[in-house]
Amino acid sequence: MGLAGFDGYGADVSPAAGTILIVEDDELVRDALTDVLERAGYGVLASSSCDDALAYLLRATPPALVLLDIMMPGMPADRFRRLLEQEPVLADLPLVVMTAKALPPGYAYPWARATLLKPVHAGALLEAVRTHAGESRTSPSP
Repeated sequence: MGLAGFDGYGADVSPAAGTILIVEDDELVRDALTDVLERAGYGVLASSSCDDALAYLLRATPPALVLLDIMMPGMPADRFRRLLEQEPVLADLPLVVMTAKALPPGYAYPWARATLLKPVHAGALLEAVRTHAGESRTSPSP
C-alpha cells in the first residue's frame, strides 16, 4: 500500500504499536533514522512535510510515536502539534522532536516528550523511542 506524500518507507507496514512516523525534510536524515529504527525492529513511516504527515494521520491508525524535525518548511512543527491536539484521537500522540538549533543545556520543548539534538545519535534516538513509544516492535532484524 503506497502512502501519498510519503517516501515509500513503511509501504508494507500497517501503522500500529511499534510503528514510528518520521517527519523530516532532509532525505539523508530520514534514511539514517529509518535505518536505525528498522534495525531495532520498529516499523517506520516517513514524510518530508508536516502537511503530508497531518493528512495521513487524520485518516489512519495513529503510530506509536512521531519523530518530528522542529525546523520544517511549509507548516511549522509547532502548528503541526497544535493541529494534532485539536483531534481527540491524536491529542495524546507522543511527539519526540529533533533540532539543529543551539539550545541552552537541558532545554526541552515543553510540549514534546523528548528533545533530541542533531546530529541525533542512535543510542539517544532508541532510548527516546523506547521510553515514549514503549517496547512494542515488529520483529528485530538479525
